[in-house]
Amino acid sequence: MRLRNHVLTAVMVAGLLATAIGGASASFQGQDTVSFVRYDGADTRIFEMRPNGTEEHKVFGPTKGSFVYASAMAPDGRRVAFSASDGIQFDLFVKRIGGGTKQITDTPGRNEYSPMWSPDGELVVFMETDEVTYSAIVRRDADGTRRREIHRTEADYLLFPSVSPDGQRVLFSAPRGAPLRGDGNYDLMTKTIDGTGRRWLTETPTNEIAGDWSPDGDRVAFLVETFTKMTPFGREPALRPGLGGPVIEQPVYSIRSEGGGKRLITDKPGINGRVMYTPDGKRVMFSRLTSESMDLFSTPVGGGVLKRLTETTKTYNAFDLFQILPT
Repeated sequence: MRLRNHVLTAVMVAGLLATAIGGASASFQGQDTVSFVRYDGADTRIFEMRPNGTEEHKVFGPTKGSFVYASAMAPDGRRVAFSASDGIQFDLFVKRIGGGTKQITDTPGRNEYSPMWSPDGELVVFMETDEVTYSAIVRRDADGTRRREIHRTEADYLLFPSVSPDGQRVLFSAPRGAPLRGDGNYDLMTKTIDGTGRRWLTETPTNEIAGDWSPDGDRVAFLVETFTKMTPFGREPALRPGLGGPVIEQPVYSIRSEGGGKRLITDKPGINGRVMYTPDGKRVMFSRLTSESMDLFSTPVGGGVLKRLTETTKTYNAFDLFQILPT
């Protein structure tokens, strides 16, 4: 029931359904591709395009109302990992493009979210929680075997895992001293893929979430939130004109992957969801809530003019549910 309430809250508040599969068919062979999810009020579909916003086409869908959330394309471009609910709990699945689907977790009383792949495609790293007593960043072999915890907390949710380009460390957002679930400030932490070598990258009164490694592993880009109420889907989506509610500012920054050297990338309002580098490392991409929809944008890593990559009127490009894949 508690999980169901999180999903329904996201739907009612933002007009967005957190039900999507992300992935691409790698049809741009040898070239970079961006896959993302589009929700039309009833179904979700998967699209891909080039990182400059051109040559958009559908890859997969519709999903016919399934609760599907937080997906990622494997490095080989042939498999998609995603989290899906049967109405009771969320488990992880891996779908082969053009082929079958394999369930890789089946954990009564627990939910798995936000899968991300290791660079060699051998591991899936994700967040696991029972929604009440603990949250953990966990890794499994891509076939579902050999579970291992990387980090665990009883205080609050751990959010948005991301694996470094060399496969050695995992970045995620973790609470510092939260007395109650959903409260407290989130900072960026990294650990080795084996769960050792804890390193805090930030320590601020705001929330640093939704981070991604630069392709060379030297920097981390992330979203700064002033909200303190967090769910497994990140913060509860903000309201704004056209979708109801005020405009809010959510700047994107980057720091060195060992901490320090903070730089502002953009402070445009309405940015939501995971921040991701393009494969060439020259731009970052994110979802941005406009008065009509949730669309994808990019901007240079040194700051500059936003480039709108998708443009819709009655369709939402789901936030935090897209993946950039160098093929």
